[in-house]
Amino acid sequence: MPLGINSHAWASSLRFRDFRLFWASTLLYLLGTRMEHVAVGWLVFEITGWAV
Repeated sequence: MPLGINSHAWASSLRFRDFRLFWASTLLYLLGTRMEHVAVGWLVFEITGWAV
């Protein structure tokens, strides 16, 4: 299946600074949330000895 002219049209939205900042902040937020989930699970295991 050949790619059309607009196959990378979604990337053109990244030329807007605010949009890039929005996605960067979203990715950092998600990374931080996942790190928190791991840390809380680890802490619960360290305190109780039970994996949740």
